[in-house]
Amino acid sequence: MNNQKLNNYTMKKLMTTTLVLLSVLQMVAQNVNKDSHEYIPMIEENKQWNVCYRAANALEYTRAYKWFGEDTVINDLTYKIIYSSQTNNPYQWQIDCFMREDTATRKVYHRYTNHPQYERIAYDFNLNEGDTIFSDMDPQQYLVVQSVDDTILGDGITRKKIDMGWKGFDTPYAETWIEGIGSTTGLTNGMTWFYDGTTNFLMCMTENDEMLYRYNAPENCWRQGYLGIDDIDKEDFLIYPNPAREYTYIDFGGSLSGEMEIYGISGMLVAKREYNGEALRLDLTDIQPGVYFVRLGNATMKFVKM
Repeated sequence: MNNQKLNNYTMKKLMTTTLVLLSVLQMVAQNVNKDSHEYIPMIEENKQWNVCYRAANALEYTRAYKWFGEDTVINDLTYKIIYSSQTNNPYQWQIDCFMREDTATRKVYHRYTNHPQYERIAYDFNLNEGDTIFSDMDPQQYLVVQSVDDTILGDGITRKKIDMGWKGFDTPYAETWIEGIGSTTGLTNGMTWFYDGTTNFLMCMTENDEMLYRYNAPENCWRQGYLGIDDIDKEDFLIYPNPAREYTYIDFGGSLSGEMEIYGISGMLVAKREYNGEALRLDLTDIQPGVYFVRLGNATMKFVKM
């Protein structure tokens, strides 16, 4: 009887140990697979990036970026010549910058055409959670990696996704890097954060005219013109308090009504609310610190969540 109990105890212990070991091995395998999938190059022919720029005066315009297979050599290093166009009907391509990509180290480098002697790191896809990277525009501005995950876009390919947040100076900021795509703020923007009243975000990225990435973009992925309203008195528009922590009131002065949209600085839609013409109390509890834009019809207001 004692031997039977001992055997049963031994078997249960062995089964428990086996299950724990299998669980650990599965977790290890998942992590290895997550970190070791084949790197997806970013700069390739037949890819196009459309970036929306919004100036402080409400002017909104699009710039497209593309590599047509042309290279140049600078300081014995081979760079891809990146072209850009601010028109799409027709496109008028002009040399914008130079970029090179080291697929072995998973880093992308960038040179400006007006300062070709200076090379900077635009992207580093080896970053891990908790890593800090500093802006090459100002050493006091920096991003901290919040999370590193995998994401799958329209082509069904698994890509590394790096989410980062920044608290340099007094304006919170956040952006995301996606392997093979670039930054949610635009192709050439990695590691150049500096808030000067202009915001920009990647609207669309296509490959062989197939949509891989799209955020807050019209069907033709092109914006041009002003966000403001000519026939409405903007002095009636209010957001208070601003900056805000737990809540803010949004008031379009009774001039407008309808579905109101809240976008992050990268152009990502974070919330929708119905506006009936009266001041609306917006709960900010579930919204991350950062710069946001409230859009109703053609009217746009900005607020900061602290």
